Amino acid sequence: MKKNNNNDSSPLKRMYDSRDGERIHSPLKRRSSARASETRAELRSASQIGFKGINEDILNNVTSYLYSNNDMLNLMSTCKYMYSIIKKNGFLKNMLVSIDTDYRNIFCTIKNNLYSLTVKHFMEPLCWIPFKWPKIVNFYNCIFKQKIDNQNKTKELNIYSQYDIEIDFKKFKHLEILNLHVSDVRHLDKIKYCTKLKKICLNLKNKNRVFPKSICTFRNLEVLLSNLKANDQLHFESKILKTMYTRKNVVNYKAIPWTTNSKLIKNHHLTHSFTSNLAAFTNSLYK
Repeated sequence: MKKNNNNDSSPLKRMYDSRDGERIHSPLKRRSSARASETRAELRSASQIGFKGINEDILNNVTSYLYSNNDMLNLMSTCKYMYSIIKKNGFLKNMLVSIDTDYRNIFCTIKNNLYSLTVKHFMEPLCWIPFKWPKIVNFYNCIFKQKIDNQNKTKELNIYSQYDIEIDFKKFKHLEILNLHVSDVRHLDKIKYCTKLKKICLNLKNKNRVFPKSICTFRNLEVLLSNLKANDQLHFESKILKTMYTRKNVVNYKAIPWTTNSKLIKNHHLTHSFTSNLAAFTNSLYK
């Protein structure tokens, strides 16, 4: 005698139809299965769309967080849509240009996405940079006959040269890292306009250049490396100063140490005069 499956409403029993042997699912299981199939369909359609469903401005913002050329090339190879966007705005993040390269054509191909620029062995390199400076700019063995200025929000400037330079510090108000290994810096007292500086290295061949006292007022200062003479006792207002290698000309500087509001710096950084090669300590600028 056949059982009447329609009369049994217990959801805990596993029941099979006697005609075709198919399992009868509970309403709850049928709903969850339907949701799963819908989710799979949505994921399948999203994978087919790729980056096309994302606004172009959002994708451009994403590329601003990539800092290597390889990452940009990998992103370009994902789909045609991403390739067209990156090609339009430029895929180069880091660029090295020297005097023996085809710099006339290379500089003209640079677009907005550049993150760092390194220039080597140029006479008057500023004349050959037709675009706004990126966030990081490096000059090696270049000769500057005109004042170094900048109209963009450059945050890091590194200059290695055997010659004197002059910087228009008023144009570098967003600067956070300043690393100078040069013969001399004219009008160095104008550094007072760079109040956002966090890490400073002043390694000059002119030993008579006086340390600018305005650096003491920089509240974001973390690292200070300097071979400039300081004739007075100084007090640094920064509360996050942690490293300081400087040359102190104060008489009996051990008995009258420099002072700071920071509790992070070691005591011997304030009481000792460091006269060693500052190039050995420049790695602390990038930690």
